[in-house]
Amino acid sequence: MMGFGFGGLWMLLIAVLVILAILALVKYVSKG
Repeated sequence: MMGFGFGGLWMLLIAVLVILAILALVKYVSKG
């Protein structure tokens, strides 16, 4: 691991956005 630099922040941001998108999709689908 090369340390927590700008690239690390971008990967963390993308991971959070993906998780939020999946949760929103699950809520939408379970609602019907």
